[in-house]
Amino acid sequence: MRSTLELMDDPLVLEGVIIRCQGVGEAASEDEECRNAREAVDRIAAARERLLPAKPTVDPAFERARELRRAREDQERQQLEQQQQPVDVYSLPLVKDPMPEPSDVTASIPEQTQAQSPTDESTS
Repeated sequence: MRSTLELMDDPLVLEGVIIRCQGVGEAASEDEECRNAREAVDRIAAARERLLPAKPTVDPAFERARELRRAREDQERQQLEQQQQPVDVYSLPLVKDPMPEPSDVTASIPEQTQAQSPTDESTS
């Protein structure tokens, strides 16, 4: 049986013990090595939390200034939206389609191709 400190010093052994304890199920609560492994994991987690940099403190004055700026920009955006006239799509002027009419397309085809018909080709 390994102690908590021994398990903390050897992470591979600790991982192996944890895997074994997970496979045992409820019997792991009675196993002293499983309890030591859980204790080692808790201690390692606590040590890592102490080593991590603390969360940066939030400056209340900065947060307040940011909230005021957001509120001001939202108000300006709403005023701009209100100033713009709504567009009624049904009252817009009609625009001529830039695509040519089908009759215009056939007019631009040379006369030779218009004169030939599919029956003319089969007789040649």
